[in-house]
Amino acid sequence: MPPLSWNVRRTCLALALVGIALGSVDASPVTDRGEEVPSVALTRIRTGHFVVQATANGMPLRMVVDTACPLTVIDEGTYRRLVAASPGIKPASGNARLRTLNGRTASAGYVPDLRVGPAALGGAQVAVTSLGFVLGSQFNGRSGADGILGADVLSRHGAVIDLKHGTLSLDTAQAQHRLVAERAAQDGSTAVAMSPTSGVHLAVPCIVQDDPGRLVVDTGSPYTVVDRSIVAPADLARPTRTSVMRTMTGITLVAWVSLQHWNIGDFPVTRARVAAGDFNGGIFTEYTRTGAQVVGLFGLEWLTYWGAVIDFGSRTIYLKHP
Repeated sequence: MPPLSWNVRRTCLALALVGIALGSVDASPVTDRGEEVPSVALTRIRTGHFVVQATANGMPLRMVVDTACPLTVIDEGTYRRLVAASPGIKPASGNARLRTLNGRTASAGYVPDLRVGPAALGGAQVAVTSLGFVLGSQFNGRSGADGILGADVLSRHGAVIDLKHGTLSLDTAQAQHRLVAERAAQDGSTAVAMSPTSGVHLAVPCIVQDDPGRLVVDTGSPYTVVDRSIVAPADLARPTRTSVMRTMTGITLVAWVSLQHWNIGDFPVTRARVAAGDFNGGIFTEYTRTGAQVVGLFGLEWLTYWGAVIDFGSRTIYLKHP
């Protein structure tokens, strides 16, 4: 989810090491009737996040795709310009159920005509606040984004986020999701089921240090993060470096560690570098319906490296070793 704020230079360097070229492959799914499913290209901005081109009542927007942000958000400055340009849109008022980094309450707004690429999504309730309060201080000023496409819209429209080919598809037809599963099977990808948490996020099962838990799938987090309580002391003895991370409960020091011999569902992971820290509150107090506790965030660097395809329609994520 959006609770992370990172040093931009470190973010860009790390993502450059594991990033893949996006937008160069035409990977639009085709239904069993030969109809192309509407899709839009994902592009990367300087913070390392993925954005899509959208419009709100005809006004162009660049929206961060954030699978762990429960609501779709429009930056407050952008929303004021939208109100000024569209007499039918009322100023934001009241409260939206969105917890921000500094505890600020977001206002509630409404966009009568939201479009993402070729997909017309109709009217949408949105949270209106500063992107810096949701995604971190690197989004204060010119960050290259005007809002967040959150899990509410992604779920309602059966989104398929293909990080391997750099596309986002929005379509509710079952044929799309069958096709995604068929292609993943042919490609040798591993399917891992996502399940909802008590905090309305989607999480995947994991085994870390022989302990079962869940990781929230979070395309709004540049890095994968785990709670220090599940990491063996041996892995923390010689961390590669430490960093300061801002979460919903304040500033936390995290250590970069290499976890060995863990897995995400049936997807084996021999070694992966992640951030580990002491966390209280926020998503790490959530549980799935099976009682499994959320122990971390499954962030962009490994989602991208393993070519993740995130299918909200079937609640499945597909992963493959490069």
